Amino acid sequence: MTKKVLLFFSLFSAIFFCRSQSFIVVDSLSRKPLPYAKITYGDSGKYADSKGRFLIDKLNSESVLVDYLGYKEYYFNLSESNFDTLKMKREPIALDEVVLGGKTKKVHLEFLKSSKFLPFFPLGLNNELIVNLIPLKNNANAIVKTVYFKLDNDKKNKSIEGVLRINVYDSNQNKIFISSPIRIANGFDGLLKIDLPKNQIVFDSKGLSFGMEVIDIKVEENEQERKIDPFIAVALAKKTTKEYSSTTFLEYPLSTKKEKIPINDLLQKLMPEKEYKRNLSIAMDLIIQDN
Repeated sequence: MTKKVLLFFSLFSAIFFCRSQSFIVVDSLSRKPLPYAKITYGDSGKYADSKGRFLIDKLNSESVLVDYLGYKEYYFNLSESNFDTLKMKREPIALDEVVLGGKTKKVHLEFLKSSKFLPFFPLGLNNELIVNLIPLKNNANAIVKTVYFKLDNDKKNKSIEGVLRINVYDSNQNKIFISSPIRIANGFDGLLKIDLPKNQIVFDSKGLSFGMEVIDIKVEENEQERKIDPFIAVALAKKTTKEYSSTTFLEYPLSTKKEKIPINDLLQKLMPEKEYKRNLSIAMDLIIQDN
């Protein structure tokens, strides 16, 4: 009986690994792995791991797209792949350095106040929370030097470990910057500070968007029986400001539908008894002309 069981599991493992194939995503020149590259196929996708590796089921898809900012998109067909290393060619984002004439000064835009009710948004795996900001007159065409975000994990979420990435989009929703992966361990509760490329990210009159994306998330073994999916608690702001207008959306980066859902509409559907005006909480350091 034992031999039959072992034989069954051996055959099962052989079938599984025959229908699956592992890959690694690397820079074509340096051969260094590209961590958390975006992999899409069919109607879904996944992220490579911290070493650029991923496993894909041959039965689920034929065509695969690998995407990483600053590199050319990489397409391949699983049926034709006789390789396991995906060498991506660099295609740098062309961001011109901006020079402000005359005297300049640094301006810090503080976090807006949050509410005691619903002070955070539960951001799950493969989800991205994006806030679109349009500057008012005084801050138009400023250079964005640094952005800050807050996490609001309480004691109930201390078993969570995850990896975040901060993305910046221009007014046409083209991604122009991604941060290095940010590891959140043991329910990290505090401030995230992201320094942006020097003199390159401009807060022009059409606006900018900033996204916080969860690209990996885990729970401790003794928390595996959680009744809800693990999430990172991202701080929300309730108040408005005279410095900019803002709207926040939830997006699913691995979905082919590219659907953006306003979080206030989502909250309204879940809890229709109240009207909500929440946004992703953000602070910024700007460089503006000192007129």
